[in-house]
Formats: sequence, structure tokens, C-alpha cells
Amino acid sequence: MNKTKESEMSNTPSWDWPLLITKLHKEVIEYFASTDLSQIGHTEAVHNFAQLLAKLERYDEHRQALIEMAALLHDIGCPNAKNKYGNTNAPNQEKEGKIVAAQLLANYPISEEDKKLLAEVVGLHHHQKKLKEMGFEILAEADLIVNLLEGYYDLGQADYLFDHLVSSKSGRDIYRNIFLKY
Repeated sequence: MNKTKESEMSNTPSWDWPLLITKLHKEVIEYFASTDLSQIGHTEAVHNFAQLLAKLERYDEHRQALIEMAALLHDIGCPNAKNKYGNTNAPNQEKEGKIVAAQLLANYPISEEDKKLLAEVVGLHHHQKKLKEMGFEILAEADLIVNLLEGYYDLGQADYLFDHLVSSKSGRDIYRNIFLKY
């Protein structure tokens, strides 16, 4: 192994990622159980699709964990947005989500850099181009798939959304198999 790879590896924390994801998963369910039950099913579905896409893309353990954590947190701002602004429009839920995500992650034994990144991703989760630049496009793709399945978007828009918002190989394969098979 060359020195660059060794130094990169030694700087990567070796947390028990599955345990941290499970802890966050439970905490997010409890949060939504006390604030907005309707968010639980959606969050579960987005997490499942994000997890699947990250595995199909063969992300390393650290990146896989960050994708899963971001998926669990992506709509965490909806209850506060609804209470504060009377709606869960994207700008409001992203603004509130960034704050709540940072609060929830404050005591997690992950790097400050990862905490900031996750809060930032939650605050941008409707911005496909920015997420792609950050390496989190499959979060937006998973959310899009679930939103289409849940009826938030008209299925007649599936072709357009595919062409403009789905870029990962695995996201395109899954999306195509669900929505574009006719």
C-alpha cells in the first residue's frame, strides 16, 4: 500500500458504523413518534432505497454510513417547519432540518467534519446538483423514488424526472425498473 493510501486510511475513523446507524435510526423514529407520525414510513422507505443504492454503487463503509445517516435525517426538519411556518416547503424543512440534525448528531462519536457534512446535506437535500457535487446524489434519488411511489409527483413526469434528476448507475437502473418499464 502506498503512503497516501495509508495516511488516508489512518485518518478515517473506525467507528462501529452499523451500531451508530442503528442508534440514530431508533432516535429518528422516536423523534417522529413524538412530533409527526407520518414521517416514519417515508423516512424508512428513503433509508431503504438509499442503503440499497449505496450498496449497489459499492460505497466504502464510511461513505455508506454517511449516506444512511443522511437518509434517516433528511426530513428531520419537517415537524419544526410545520410548526414554525405552517408548511413543510423545501426551504423551510431544509433550514429547520439542518439545525435539528446538528442537535441530534452533537453527542455522536463521529468527526466534527462528518457532523457538519451531514447537517449540510440535510439542509440541501432537495438540491440535486449540490448533492451530486458533495457525493450524496443517491440521497436525492432515493427520496425522489419514494416521493413518486407515495404520489407526491405525477407519474406522468417520471420520464422528465429521470432525465433531469437521476444520475447514478444504480439509481437509473432501479428507477427505470420501477417507473419506465412501459
